[in-house]
Amino acid sequence: MRQTGLNYFNQTHLADMTVTSAYGLSQADQKTIAGQAQVKTVNYGYFTDAKIKGSTNSIRVFSNSGSLSQYKVVAGRLAKTDTEIALNNTLKSTYHLGETITLQDGTGLAKTKFKVVGFVKSAEFINHNDFGQTSVGTGQLSGFGVTTKRAFSLTEYNLARISYRDTAKLNAYSNAYTKLMNKR
Repeated sequence: MRQTGLNYFNQTHLADMTVTSAYGLSQADQKTIAGQAQVKTVNYGYFTDAKIKGSTNSIRVFSNSGSLSQYKVVAGRLAKTDTEIALNNTLKSTYHLGETITLQDGTGLAKTKFKVVGFVKSAEFINHNDFGQTSVGTGQLSGFGVTTKRAFSLTEYNLARISYRDTAKLNAYSNAYTKLMNKR
């Protein structure tokens, strides 16, 4: 089971660390992150929580940020424009390819209407029964969505995914990996 997880983490280039900020990551913050010892790659992006109009579903909407924590397409494709979205696979029974959804209460989105163009999985969300809490809707996230960076109106990134050089050969379930990451 762990080997399956490790393979999935490697295939999707799961970030070693994710930094989020409700206030945005300033240029000084970005310089600090990039200047850490052993940083290999940093992908900056956006996220916000929003409620899907006409339902009780709330989702965390991410920008597709690049080479780290890549999304695995299960059906359809990833968003190519700022009016498209790919939803997580667990929402496939509720929403359909080609359907337009309206997102509300999501601060930082430049658009509110999105065409569902795909369904995806993410190594960042292994437990499909608990996507976390939110301050919108019922207070519980029903899943996540992925769109383009252009779909956001935020002036500063609020998400940084980081990989380190010295973790590449370590088993993510090992004590050595845990100790190394706890130092950061």
